[in-house]
Amino acid sequence: MKIIPPTYDRDTPPGEKRLFEIFEKTLAGESWIVLHSLGIANHVTQLEGEADFVVIIPQVAILVIEVKSHLSVKITDEGYWKLGNDEPKRRSPFRQARGQVHSIRQFLRKVMPIAASSVPIFSTVWFTEIPAK
Repeated sequence: MKIIPPTYDRDTPPGEKRLFEIFEKTLAGESWIVLHSLGIANHVTQLEGEADFVVIIPQVAILVIEVKSHLSVKITDEGYWKLGNDEPKRRSPFRQARGQVHSIRQFLRKVMPIAASSVPIFSTVWFTEIPAK
């Protein structure tokens, strides 16, 4: 497995550090490519964006992972997402991850049209500090 870049920045959020290290330890023998903190210049819903992790599994699929390392997650009565101490936001982390998928797919359509239509691209959100219930 190859992680690009091979190290993370000092100010990388703790959840991303944890997932980066998990990839390093558990996927060492795989042929996967993991892109960390991928800048998306032509994002479909905003001026620019960033995908926390893009996992390319050759001959299988691409997985976009949005990492949230907040200690709490709440949806307000108005439908806003409250992540930790951040200001509430209308856009969910799941919608954020889907925007990254659409942006990557749009890019692939321009540079590799056949791959864009034949490679499944999925997204997920990983709340690293919240137990799944």
